[in-house]
Amino acid sequence: MAIDPSAEVRGRWAAGIAFLYWGLIPVYWKAFSGVGAGEVIAHRIIWSLVFAGGLVFLRGSATAVARVLHNRRETMFLALASVLLSINWLTFVWAVTHDRVAASSLGYFLCPLVSVALALAFERERLSRRQWMAVAFGSGGVAWLFFVEPTTPLPALLIAFSWAGYGWCKRRVEIGPVASLAAETLILAPFAFLWIGWLAWRGTASFSFEVSTVGLFASAGLVTALPLILFAYAARRIPLSALGFLNYLVPTTSLLLAVFLYGEPFGTREALGFGLIWSGLIIYSLGLFRGREPAASPPAPR
Repeated sequence: MAIDPSAEVRGRWAAGIAFLYWGLIPVYWKAFSGVGAGEVIAHRIIWSLVFAGGLVFLRGSATAVARVLHNRRETMFLALASVLLSINWLTFVWAVTHDRVAASSLGYFLCPLVSVALALAFERERLSRRQWMAVAFGSGGVAWLFFVEPTTPLPALLIAFSWAGYGWCKRRVEIGPVASLAAETLILAPFAFLWIGWLAWRGTASFSFEVSTVGLFASAGLVTALPLILFAYAARRIPLSALGFLNYLVPTTSLLLAVFLYGEPFGTREALGFGLIWSGLIIYSLGLFRGREPAASPPAPR
């Protein structure tokens, strides 16, 4: 289907803003340093449900959510996607609040390559020579990082595999991104309320009813949903290959934050590992522009 040139320009702007927003989001999550990642994610689930659920009702999409939740097969995949999304969120917030922003960016650099590996394992897809080379370079980079510092790639791998698995599940559920976020957080909300109640009962909760604290926690819903809306707008207006390539703005921006704003170590050893992974991504991206491989999945709501 032909894409209107003016609509494509607007779509590229929307995609660029969404991806830069996701790349800069560690600045927001840094404000929760000293708060347990579990409590942060529990509040994020609840406030995301409030915000996304409100949008769903305003847009008249509640029937789409109800339809998915009444389909046993789609509900199963949506529930699995919800678990993987919570793991992704938890790992990402933990990494940011523990000065591991570079490791989180590594996870999102790895996502396209892990998605290719999952396609081979679960979809029985045949990889092209270019894809095999891309996976080999990415695997070599991860192996090198494990060799020089065994704990460095662990959060990155958890982020990459949880998001790649999340994308695999979402391919089996026909629902828009905002409605999907509402459904997923609806599934997770009872566990989030239980965790917050447990922390309150123990007296270890960081949340209070001060205006500044409520504003910080409640804004997690807006922070989660806003880039999703921009991404959904862009996805209908620009080619999939362009969308896949723009994905790399996210981890690139986060890595620049980690090195130049937060002063995380990034020396020759780290550069070699990242360089191998970037080489794999370049090889993979060449296939996008030639139209021989599918584009990478969008980043998870971070």
